[in-house]
Parts: sequence; structure tokens; C-alpha cells
Amino acid sequence: MVIINTDGQFLNADEVSAGEYITILNSGQKTKSTMWKDKDGEFRDELKFSVQIQNGTEKILTMNKTSQKRLAESWGKDTEGWVGKVCIIGFGITPNGKKMFLLEPKSAA
Repeated sequence: MVIINTDGQFLNADEVSAGEYITILNSGQKTKSTMWKDKDGEFRDELKFSVQIQNGTEKILTMNKTSQKRLAESWGKDTEGWVGKVCIIGFGITPNGKKMFLLEPKSAA
């Protein structure tokens, strides 16, 4: 069952708790940020995934490089292989003091 989200399309760190699961629903889409620039002043690439949180709601998650590396170590660099995989949510703090997602692959039980 999928519950249509009417609150906002992007997953916010305040909507979930550490230890909860999300399921990756697509292979992601690479886009240019409209907010964040790299050290050369160019807008950074972002990798966005459709995900389903534990309550069944679909959201869009902009995945940070740390989470990308962690998942690629377990599932490979081709994100097509990530579809249907489950991640455990954790959190860290960005250099500017904001809460950020730190995703870990959920091992098969």
C-alpha cells in the first residue's frame, strides 16, 4: 500500500527517526542543485531517489555523498541494483550545524 503524501515531496530529517527503514523505489536522478555550490562556484550535482518510508508514504530523498558511498560499497556503483533495497536511517550533523541523513544498507536477514 502506498499513501499519497500531501505535506511535501522531499523527505525531511524531522519526519523519521534513527533506526527506521526506507525502501529505494527507483535508480535515482542526477540533477543540478539550485541552492548548493561547490568550491569552484558551480552548482553541485545532486542524486535524488524516490523512497518509501515505514508508514508507506513516498518521498524524494536527496542523497548525500557519504550515504552514496556506504550504499555503493554494499550494493555496487550502479544504482539500478539499489531499487527495492532497504536502508536504515541514521543521522549526522553538517558543518553548518544541520541534521543530515546517514544511510546504511540493511543486511538481508
